[in-house]
Amino acid sequence: MNRLFILWLFCASWAQAGVIYDFQGAFAPNQWSLTPDQGTVAFNGTSPPNTLTLTGPTGNFFNSYDEASFTAGSVASGGTGWILNFHWVFQAGDAGGTVELISGYLADPASMTTTVLDPGGVSTSSPIAGESIYLEPSETVEFLLISDPTSAGKSAPDFVVNEFVAAVPEPNTAPWILAVLTLPIFGGPLLKVFRRKLSG
Repeated sequence: MNRLFILWLFCASWAQAGVIYDFQGAFAPNQWSLTPDQGTVAFNGTSPPNTLTLTGPTGNFFNSYDEASFTAGSVASGGTGWILNFHWVFQAGDAGGTVELISGYLADPASMTTTVLDPGGVSTSSPIAGESIYLEPSETVEFLLISDPTSAGKSAPDFVVNEFVAAVPEPNTAPWILAVLTLPIFGGPLLKVFRRKLSG
């Protein structure tokens, strides 16, 4: 678990209207849209499910587009949106393929942004990685696994989301959380500039 994630979790728990761990409550499996193409998409674990797995096919003649999507509802306690944090791991297997994270308003295609979590490639794998996004009410987040054609009997690509945490910051605290999160990245250079100006 990296230090930035620990800092995020501390800030979210200190100034929050609510925190959801794993896939339950507003993020329970029945709130998601699972759309397998030639592969499978499923939640795993019980009380509550703690992983979301997208697995591609083998023996497919055409690309397979397997996806899981979630559209945020209204936020309680006066919050303005959700801060989502999760870990993911990808094994490309023999099929290769690509994993994408898509977010934005479905009704406004121009608002949709796509992040390639892993460009894929046969037999490649990604170690556990962390990701954080901000999701406003009515915005959608989508995980998309694109699998290349492969012959039967080959190992399928596999994408797993776990350690899922969703937090609603209290009103007017989101900018402070963002500032604290970016301080370790930008704080050092800014302090150096400030000191040079004072010494000059």
